[in-house]
Amino acid sequence: MDLGQFWKEMSRDERRCFAREIGCSTGVITTAYIYPKDGEKKCPSNRRLAKMVMASNGKLTVGGLLKFFKERAVTLELSKLQK
Repeated sequence: MDLGQFWKEMSRDERRCFAREIGCSTGVITTAYIYPKDGEKKCPSNRRLAKMVMASNGKLTVGGLLKFFKERAVTLELSKLQK
């Protein structure tokens, strides 16, 4: 499951609890990680990624989070390098 889907499935209270457990606000998760205004997701620190995995009770994985945050950026960079 990716972070966006995980977030959508949680209630408001669950979102607050998750944010508190990983050390940030629900606003940061929403505006920086899931729906950034500039279109590029900000990648949390390794520590915060680890906290996300722990706080999700097994619903999020390290691999899934890395794919969610990095796949698009790396794919775009690869296409630039191949030109």
